[in-house]
Amino acid sequence: LLVAMVVAALFCLWRDQPRRLADRFVAAVEAKQFAEADGLIVEADRPIIEPFLKRDDRNRLTATRLPQTAIDWLAGRCFLELHGEDFSGLGARVSENFVASRHGIAKDRVGISVERARAALRTLQDPTPAPSDPILKQHLQIK
Repeated sequence: LLVAMVVAALFCLWRDQPRRLADRFVAAVEAKQFAEADGLIVEADRPIIEPFLKRDDRNRLTATRLPQTAIDWLAGRCFLELHGEDFSGLGARVSENFVASRHGIAKDRVGISVERARAALRTLQDPTPAPSDPILKQHLQIK
């Protein structure tokens, strides 16, 4: 019985690691420790957050950990949203989805934020040409 309890506790500790990593990322962004937050993103070959904020001193950034479902917990993942206001372009609100796993934080290739979906829908419904600003194109993924 003791061995079963130890194994269950270790399994829970292992499965809770992505949530703790996501909380650490959110805390680093809130505390403006952007180098630490950049260090938690495993797939980036260069910093992502610090260059965004250095482009314009008015740029702002917030991070949110999304609620973790039981399926996400069992799969060993926790989702995050990173929101930024980019004043170096057209003052666009930028959202990026990330997923935390036991290996670190990486961009979520599957998820789509509500803001991005609405922007894409507006682009499809609006007959005006796509924005010419390269930063806005990159963040809205308009080609």
